[in-house]
Amino acid sequence: MELFIRIKDGQPFEHPIFGDNFRQAFPDVDVNNLPPEFMRFERIERPQVGPYEIYEGVTYEIQNGVCKDVHHVRQMSAEEKSIRMNEIKIEVIEGVENLKKWAAARKLEDAEGMQEKWQKYIDGLNAVSFEGDPVLIVLPIPPNIEAQLSANGGAPNVIG
Repeated sequence: MELFIRIKDGQPFEHPIFGDNFRQAFPDVDVNNLPPEFMRFERIERPQVGPYEIYEGVTYEIQNGVCKDVHHVRQMSAEEKSIRMNEIKIEVIEGVENLKKWAAARKLEDAEGMQEKWQKYIDGLNAVSFEGDPVLIVLPIPPNIEAQLSANGGAPNVIG
């Protein structure tokens, strides 16, 4: 994606525009030899924000002769993190309760003789500890997914 931005008093001004629009708006400007009041712009994808980080926005900054998006992310304060941990804990507890209901229904309707596996899954859900960081809580795998994973050679290699 080709983008350009106007430079005013040595700083990015307004927002970047697409190359086609730039050429229409400024037909006399040679994009291969830009005057000082214009600069190429590089769009930088917004980063993934962790559960205890806050995205504070984006600014346009000049780096090595190119103007770029600079995303600003900060760690939560201790108080913010404590509040967020409690919110996540409530979400996880509600999610586990919903999984228990779902598993109990599956156990009742299961005609394939997997009632014992569903009960083992429900027991695993009942044993989940909600102490500590709720982001690190590990939930058991439901029997239908566990069977698929075994058939495919195990859990996928997920990089997070």
